[in-house]
Amino acid sequence: MDIEHELRAMDQARLTTDGIHFDSIARGTLERWPPLEDAKERIPEDLDPLDSRMAQQPAGVCHLRRQQEQKALIRQGVPQGSVIAPLLFLVYIDDLAEVTPDDVTASLFADDVAVYASRTSLRQTDAHRTCDEESSEAIASPPPPGRHRLGTLQATTLVEYAGAACHPWMSSTNLERLEAAQRFAGRAVTGQFKTTPNEAVLLDVGLPTIKERCKFIAINALEKSMRLDPSNPRRQIAEKPQHRRTKKTDWRDHARDKWNEIFTEGCNPEPFPDPVAPWTKLSNYAFTYTNVEKRQDDETKKKAGEEAINLNHDTYKLNIYTDGSAQDSNKNGGAGVVIVPSDPEEGTTMLSHPAGKLTSSFQAELTAINHALKHVTSNDHHDCQIRIITDSKSALQRCESITSDPRPNSWLEREVLDSLMTLGERQVGIAFLWCPSNCGLWGNEDADRCAAKGSSMSQDNIPWTYHTAQAKIRRNIKNTSVEHPRCKRVYCDSNSVPKFPLDDDLTRREQVTLSRLRSGHHTEIRYWRIKIDDEIESECKTCGLAEETMEHIMEDCPAMRNRYPEDWNLHKMTTNPRKALEIWQRFLDKINPPISDRNDDD
Repeated sequence: MDIEHELRAMDQARLTTDGIHFDSIARGTLERWPPLEDAKERIPEDLDPLDSRMAQQPAGVCHLRRQQEQKALIRQGVPQGSVIAPLLFLVYIDDLAEVTPDDVTASLFADDVAVYASRTSLRQTDAHRTCDEESSEAIASPPPPGRHRLGTLQATTLVEYAGAACHPWMSSTNLERLEAAQRFAGRAVTGQFKTTPNEAVLLDVGLPTIKERCKFIAINALEKSMRLDPSNPRRQIAEKPQHRRTKKTDWRDHARDKWNEIFTEGCNPEPFPDPVAPWTKLSNYAFTYTNVEKRQDDETKKKAGEEAINLNHDTYKLNIYTDGSAQDSNKNGGAGVVIVPSDPEEGTTMLSHPAGKLTSSFQAELTAINHALKHVTSNDHHDCQIRIITDSKSALQRCESITSDPRPNSWLEREVLDSLMTLGERQVGIAFLWCPSNCGLWGNEDADRCAAKGSSMSQDNIPWTYHTAQAKIRRNIKNTSVEHPRCKRVYCDSNSVPKFPLDDDLTRREQVTLSRLRSGHHTEIRYWRIKIDDEIESECKTCGLAEETMEHIMEDCPAMRNRYPEDWNLHKMTTNPRKALEIWQRFLDKINPPISDRNDDD
């Protein structure tokens, strides 16, 4: 490579407007970057130092729609597609194979890099996601020598990309071939036998059927298309009627029929929000989370919440409590806001608002925060501090995410951002505080009552968000197919909603044992073993009163009755796998007691 030519070409490179992306390596740190210092030894002496070329910071102007930012120096990265970017990348990955551990494989070809390792559980995978635990923090500058951050690979099938298009035209034979391939992979993952019911295999591994997945992709594509501008080609295609020459139908017909079954409330999707200018910066906010643990009792949570609320209480002009609720977690949402001024003479204000006929608890909580910010914005507040207290950690975390990276996914998030930007111009600081719920905190309980009142208000003309629609589509597609009686009892809750197993912190052997127990196809269970060995009896070896099935062992055996927790049922094998393993081990100890517990005659 002619390095001098490449460096001169870099000096002549200029930025254009719109669509330029930059690497997130700070220019000031490049001078101290160990890989670059090592590379200098291979650069001819008659060339200028590489870091001096990088010190020449170019300037650029960013355009967004009709807005234009002032000309500014670019202090980070190099333009994508420039001649210097590949050179820096090759320097960066030059020693990758040398620093990776023995159990990690690095595959490099040109500018493509794949680093991967296999683990026996998701917990181990997360623990080994980085080569060095000290480098797990977000890297905004080049890492120290010998440490390279690794990402996480997520594999998806081709159905994810082509399901909507290929499914309507696929024959039942070819569809069954895909289903069989997926079930084969599921048995390999869970360690189950060929005799295991198909539903048990898919539920245990957390996969829908191919047919269900194709339906979800088609309906989701239609839902997304209908939120676009009417002039958008994608929406025009979605609305265009099909001219059939055969009896075959395409993805639009499949999606429309199922969409009408799911969204019986009517059509009121919100359009996608306009993007926020990329140079937008917010600095008038702060986020605090009360330090409590889930297992603590309500009195301890209440005390921790009161201490967090009373901390610097007098510094805030307003303390605003928010809460949201939804009937059955997905309909008739309500938002409650309780405004407590620092001056007691001004009095407390309580507000109730509807949050949508089709909604979610998350959307209702975010609606409450949005109305709290709107109330502050509509009043003439300047140069003051205001605190918003909520019991929804997910809503608060989303607010924190969009303030640090202003890319709203819904009109609700866009309104939150607009209110924060308006308050920032008035020098109004917003402090967000999370406190535990349902523990008797005064303001939170009042906000909850206001939210319940809001859910009974008229929900007309309130659009639903794209993510709320996605959740309802997924829930309806997923709830249509659990028919096996044992699978219903083990995997479905009281509302017949499938729950996937929580086995991530178990060893491979424990996971396989639980998978076989939940399906009832385990070599130590006589009812299943008699099918392959007809010389044994099917009666329970511990009590002899009934057939030794999985249901009998894990729930009904009189000899094991004192081993079952008070609220135990078969569904707890999915939600409490550790306890299920403990009961199973007690059963094995009874039929095969340890040597020290056996009688001398034995």
